[in-house]
Amino acid sequence: MRRRRRVPSEPPYDADHYQFDVHLAHACNFSCESCSHFSNYHFSGVLTLEVAEVWYQKWATRLRPFRINLLGGEPAINPKFSEHVLLARRYWPSARLRIYTNGFLLHRHPQLPEAMQMAGNTILELSKHYDSQEYLARFEAVVRMVQFWRAQHGIDFEIVDSFKHWTRRYIDDNGTLRPYHDNNPQQSWSTCRAKHCIQMHDGKLWKCPMLAYLPMAKRQLNLSPEWDYYLTYRALDADCSEGQLKKFLTGSVEPYCAACPTQSRPFQKSNPMAGTVSRGVSVV
Repeated sequence: MRRRRRVPSEPPYDADHYQFDVHLAHACNFSCESCSHFSNYHFSGVLTLEVAEVWYQKWATRLRPFRINLLGGEPAINPKFSEHVLLARRYWPSARLRIYTNGFLLHRHPQLPEAMQMAGNTILELSKHYDSQEYLARFEAVVRMVQFWRAQHGIDFEIVDSFKHWTRRYIDDNGTLRPYHDNNPQQSWSTCRAKHCIQMHDGKLWKCPMLAYLPMAKRQLNLSPEWDYYLTYRALDADCSEGQLKKFLTGSVEPYCAACPTQSRPFQKSNPMAGTVSRGVSVV
């Protein structure tokens, strides 16, 4: 087991070195304030194998990522979690598969370590979201289970102390969500820790999680009209030209980056297990 502190410095990203994320579920069994994926609002919906395969068929011959991140939300909410690992491997045989989870629902998927073993070149990252005694007792139980999986199947896993580096991504003004107005997209992009988090969503590629899931937030949350400009963002279709794809993969700052703050805004997270009973999702 390795413990790792995630830092914003990553290898140079270009048309030959990039990754993308796939939401296996939009909801989460936790409620982490200011989640950049809006997963703390527990939107319904999981990615079916059939839909994922349609997306992958469109992109498999065009994308050669060094890594694919299977996450959410909480990916373990998806009942076909293990099958998704094998499906992604089928279409991208050489990419590193990273499964990012808080771990509290992994017990629902005893077949996952075997799927990881079959897929190969796969890592399970356990995201630690809090440090209370109650939380740590349950988290350590998850770690023991995953250690057993490693002993039985030789899987690789790491622990990421996410709660230590949590930042605000938007403003919650008494229940109304608002973007920042620091008016310096270049600085916002330079500061952003999600600048390389391309999303594959609705069969398209999106620059970052907030832009990808903002339309979903618009349908279900109380958003300020200040988001209207950001809702005009258009994701990249699989029938794009080679020039458009290269520009997207090597892209940097865009005017849409202005939604985020120009400086990192860390804050002390509250208990993510509190208030998670919503839209049929609860911590178990």
